[in-house]
Amino acid sequence: MTNLVINELPPKITAVWEEFSKEETTDSRAVYAVIARAWRKLEIMRRARVRYYATFLRELADYNTQRLEDAQHWSFLPWDDGAWNEYIPPESMDSAPTDLRIGELRAKDESDKELSTLRSEILFLLRRQYSLKSEDNLFAKIDFRLPILFPFLTQKSTVFFSGKKETRANEISLLQSALFRFVLSCPPGRVKMILCDPIGMGQNITAFTRLPKELYFDKALYRRQDIDDKLAYLEEFISDTFQKKLQDGTSIEEYNRRNASLAIPYHVLVLIDYPSEMGDSELARLTNITRNGMKAGVYVLGTVNQDELHKRQNAKYRSEKFYPENILDDAHTITARPDYLENDGKSFSSFVPDKLPNLEMINSLVSVFSNKLLESSLSLSFDAIAIPPEKRFTGNSATGIEVPIGFNEQGDIQYFSLGQSGAHHALVGGITGSGKSNFLHILITQMALLYSESELQMYLIDFKEGVEFKLYQNLPHAQILALQSDRNFGLQVLRNMQQQITSRSNLFKEKEIDASNIAEYREKSGKQLPRIILLMDEFQQLVEGNDDIAGEATELLKDLVKRGRSFGLHILLSSQKISSAQLKDIYEQIGIRIAFKVASRDASETILGERNTGAVELEKAGEAIYNDKLGRPEGNVRLRVAFLDNEKRQRLIGIFPQGSAKFVFNGHEPAQWENNQELIQLLQGRKKLNRVLQPARAWVGESLEIKPPVFISIERESRANVLLAGGKGEQAGGVLLSMLVSLIAQYPADKAKFHVAEFRPPQDKASKAFRALDIPNLTFVNSRQAVTLLSELAQEVEDRLQNDIPEDDPEIFVFLPNFPKWRDIKPERTYENSEAGQAFLKVAREGPEVGIHLLISLDTLENAAGAFATSSQPNWTNSFSFRILFHTNADDVYELTRVRKTSIGSAFALLRDEAEESGEVHQFRPYVVPHEEWLQSLGLVLGNSDSVAQDGKE
Repeated sequence: MTNLVINELPPKITAVWEEFSKEETTDSRAVYAVIARAWRKLEIMRRARVRYYATFLRELADYNTQRLEDAQHWSFLPWDDGAWNEYIPPESMDSAPTDLRIGELRAKDESDKELSTLRSEILFLLRRQYSLKSEDNLFAKIDFRLPILFPFLTQKSTVFFSGKKETRANEISLLQSALFRFVLSCPPGRVKMILCDPIGMGQNITAFTRLPKELYFDKALYRRQDIDDKLAYLEEFISDTFQKKLQDGTSIEEYNRRNASLAIPYHVLVLIDYPSEMGDSELARLTNITRNGMKAGVYVLGTVNQDELHKRQNAKYRSEKFYPENILDDAHTITARPDYLENDGKSFSSFVPDKLPNLEMINSLVSVFSNKLLESSLSLSFDAIAIPPEKRFTGNSATGIEVPIGFNEQGDIQYFSLGQSGAHHALVGGITGSGKSNFLHILITQMALLYSESELQMYLIDFKEGVEFKLYQNLPHAQILALQSDRNFGLQVLRNMQQQITSRSNLFKEKEIDASNIAEYREKSGKQLPRIILLMDEFQQLVEGNDDIAGEATELLKDLVKRGRSFGLHILLSSQKISSAQLKDIYEQIGIRIAFKVASRDASETILGERNTGAVELEKAGEAIYNDKLGRPEGNVRLRVAFLDNEKRQRLIGIFPQGSAKFVFNGHEPAQWENNQELIQLLQGRKKLNRVLQPARAWVGESLEIKPPVFISIERESRANVLLAGGKGEQAGGVLLSMLVSLIAQYPADKAKFHVAEFRPPQDKASKAFRALDIPNLTFVNSRQAVTLLSELAQEVEDRLQNDIPEDDPEIFVFLPNFPKWRDIKPERTYENSEAGQAFLKVAREGPEVGIHLLISLDTLENAAGAFATSSQPNWTNSFSFRILFHTNADDVYELTRVRKTSIGSAFALLRDEAEESGEVHQFRPYVVPHEEWLQSLGLVLGNSDSVAQDGKE
């Protein structure tokens, strides 16, 4: 409030104030009523057209300053008032700040006749109201300060400070203080500023850059074209507000009371040094704004540049259609300096102007305000639209999909609908922080709550670096779930969708059905056929660029949006940055456009459609334009999307029937072979294994296509050896270990033998992992023991060839990690292989046909070549049909795959089977070495202990 300095109050006065403070209406209004009566009696308001309030600082005993919740308090409290320490932004505009304080008059002594008269009248009325005696000298206890306010909200559309040379700096400071006060007096999100400083280029309004960016458009404007653009925006905003929201003549205040979640913000145009950078066009727009703006909540606050104004009044400027002084004629004008105030021709001495509070206080208030702004943006709870328990999983998707997502401007529930009236696909866009991700979560959750997986299936693809969709791994509706997706995988998803069209087309053409769309098929066949929604977040990453992936993806999307609707296939494309150049044919087929807050008109048109700039009006996170009329402006519906926090989303996911995504792809995370369900089942059933599972599968990683994990089938046939090249040792170690475990799981203990030659340090992670598998038919050898092993194996090969060993004799698998490091295999002379080298080559060349296989890894072919005499064995790699390549050089890639590929990503690998006639090369994500604890429990299982690994998890 204002300052009241009280020393020792007489008991009766103290009792009165204590009684006063206990009343439910204890705020400034009771005292204002007294002051207003004095005001009316003295007719000061009528004569001065400046509002005066004398109020008492509530630093009285037992008075709770937290009860100062009326927004008007913040509009005239001096900055040094202690109540600011308890600042809480107002939650509603019920008490709009219709007046803004700019300073105060202070009574120096009894000679200040006007103030003394007013003060005496106030004290007289207070004494009479509270039955105080004249000797209770309340006057002597009060340091009297009279706030000066100017009319603003709902009273004057335009207020200008005079901008005279001697007052300019002080008035700019006053403007900043008043505007900052106005922002703090309104609920967060209910004020939007346009800042124009053509001469100072922003230096005169730097204080406002500390405010949340949601409160002002871009930066301070100083170019004429930029200013004209924003004036044009305000004109359009006023017109739209009248035509779309205030058709019945209601005020903006009444509209906002009825539509609190979609309230129209007040717009304040700040003009420093008016009329600088304003010609006929700008003045014409400003004239419209000042005449009509107040009814739509648009106000102008600024300072006049007197030099520029006088220059415009010269004869050579009289040819202009619009004169700058015409706007000033209807404005409220103020001249202020540190000791003097002039308001509409009436002057006041003893004036003390307000200044902005210190930086510490500004930061503190802005922090409180910003937190409340964030809170208010999330205020529309998901509970208001959530599918109720009695309707969960009961939806029928035969004729389409429809779920509630928020509320429109009329306060009615807004639905997202697919499959009806030409609205079969959707495009969603908006800047970071606009609420786009929250909307996607709302949509996925609502659809999953209403429809069962037999009615609706989802392909969820995320090209961002985050893990927005990770929680949906247990969602039974999710057929495909891709986190941090790779572009190659995204292309595979589109191919899969096209295959769905072919498959469903054949279904629809079946005899006695002959259906033209999914609804007709379900009706004629009596069968359930789920709709499929492909949701691609940040889809732009897939289709941008000029490479083959972008080209094919674009063509596939064109086909899917044209043909998919009849077959119940729907596409939802979402991105922060949307470019429509090469995607025009796709956008023309997308009936639903949803735009959140955007940075420009062009961005709005890109999402919504040509000449549709509706999204630039959006202010808060969670506000959106919903258009299901192919982007035509008349189809715009402004809505507020509900907010679903992560905790609640997790709880809701927990109520879904148990299930899991049929295919999960996590682009930048290593493949975990513990997630290979087929392998896990084999491991868990090994104790009952009594026969060899042929052909044996050796799993190596996860496919980049929508296929099961990638494996190699190892049989007794020529060249059935495995060669791994490139990458880091740990990568090869993870794949070799996965193949070892895979093979152990498929052979009874007496049907296979496994040997691992350790050529890496014992502290190496892969070496430790191999050692964790302590089972009877697995042996480990060092480099010297490996020489003997190879000689024995070479002899075993010869014996089996000579003696026609039965095929059911034990299979032998020899793992040689880091093969080039084995110095004992290197030849002594360049033309003659070492004994170990000769044994290695014999086993590699002739062993697979009799059940003896080599699985080796090396860094480069060049290093491995040194292990053999090139003159006698130049093409030793021909004995290895299976080639796996990690991150390596282009020469090795071509040598082993005959594919011209310059590089392989560090997270991926290539697989080629030389025996395949197609010569196809498969790209996949290689398995990594699992946790040591998991391996230890796995070793117990493989060793036929009573301990069992739990579903392949730790």
